[in-house]
Amino acid sequence: NGKTSQMAYEAYQASPLPNFHPWLVRNAVKIAVYTLPGRQQFFKQAVPELSEEEAIAFINRAVEPMKEIYQTKLRIYKNHDWEVFH
Repeated sequence: NGKTSQMAYEAYQASPLPNFHPWLVRNAVKIAVYTLPGRQQFFKQAVPELSEEEAIAFINRAVEPMKEIYQTKLRIYKNHDWEVFH
């Protein structure tokens, strides 16, 4: 029931991604997430054909594949010298 913008920014900050992003990108993310609409409006804009409950069920089904993609991306970061992004 929190603010969409706050949740998005906290999720970004908790991820390892800011470690690989330069200052400009980190601040662009901060600005971008604060333009997100509230929860109800977010669901209406993102998936107007689904109810909020249906959208949440869809998101829950997508979590595992998204985790796999995220872990693959992290392996790629780790397997390359990404220090140039600091």
